[in-house]
Amino acid sequence: MNPEAARALHICNVCRYCSDLCPVFEAGPLRPDMTDGDVAYLANLCHNCQACYYSCQYAPPHELVVNLPAALSEAREAGRQHYSGTAWLGREGLWVWGITLLIPLLMLVQVPWDRLFAVHRGPGAFYELIPWGWMTLVATLALARAVFVLARGGYRFWRDSAGPEVASQPLREGPLIRDLVSLRHLGGGDGAGCHDRDGQTGHARRIAHQVLVAGFALCFVATSVGTLYHHVFDWIAPYPVMSVPGVSGTLGGLMITGGGAFMLWLHYTRDDRPRAKAPDSRSRLLVQLLMVVALTGLILQALRETPAMGLLLGLHLGAVLAFFLVLPQGKSAHAVYRLLALIRFHRERR
Repeated sequence: MNPEAARALHICNVCRYCSDLCPVFEAGPLRPDMTDGDVAYLANLCHNCQACYYSCQYAPPHELVVNLPAALSEAREAGRQHYSGTAWLGREGLWVWGITLLIPLLMLVQVPWDRLFAVHRGPGAFYELIPWGWMTLVATLALARAVFVLARGGYRFWRDSAGPEVASQPLREGPLIRDLVSLRHLGGGDGAGCHDRDGQTGHARRIAHQVLVAGFALCFVATSVGTLYHHVFDWIAPYPVMSVPGVSGTLGGLMITGGGAFMLWLHYTRDDRPRAKAPDSRSRLLVQLLMVVALTGLILQALRETPAMGLLLGLHLGAVLAFFLVLPQGKSAHAVYRLLALIRFHRERR
């Protein structure tokens, strides 16, 4: 899957200088063969805090040229493509933004302009432009595909990452939940944070991740409550700004936008040496797409009773569709594989 990652991990297993930095160096010696499944497992244990790069005595310009953060980043990207059974076909930005613009372009062609640019108010205003059935069908099919591909990939990852001679222990849920919620391993080996700039540490990236994930969770709450309103109480969207869907969706959108902007700033100001170029650009693309989803939702909420509502609705739905379609092989899929890797780590740790 990634010969360079396997080579670097072999050297790390022999050196052991970074043994106390993160779970990668605790789990690595239990996988001396470094099969493709071992590399995929260790790559997803890595949270890319980059502490090992600045601690490594074999990092460039040493002749061994060990750059473990970059190698594991490449391995994670290869693993996502392998386990999803899909692959970026090149020019991924063109695919993502093309899908995002697809729905508004179809609306311009299919919906009469006097209706598209009219002012629609009250319950059911959105469905006067896009029927509820079509909106639900397309979103459900895209999301169902993403869930299926992620579940299949997760099963394959779990199967391949099983060490043949590693004894599993009963899972301790407390430490696992702590690691997941706090993103503890983004704190580096000494808890000082990620090494985002020339060895300087800080918790900015962990905070940005947590804000973005919390915003995503609030948007999920908004969608779930809106579904309950629609199917149980027969209350039809759009909902008032001060309703549960309105408040949680607005707060979630603001948090995704703020957290995403902070993550992009960190991307552009980080040290280039310990990071891989292709996965890094795809990570930025996903953050940008999430920000487009959030921003179009916020603007739609603010301008939903204006002639701009129709195209804003189409743009928002197009961004959501693009996110669902690229979810299985995009950067966000690491949440599934990292969860499984952490579960296996907590079952196997000594």
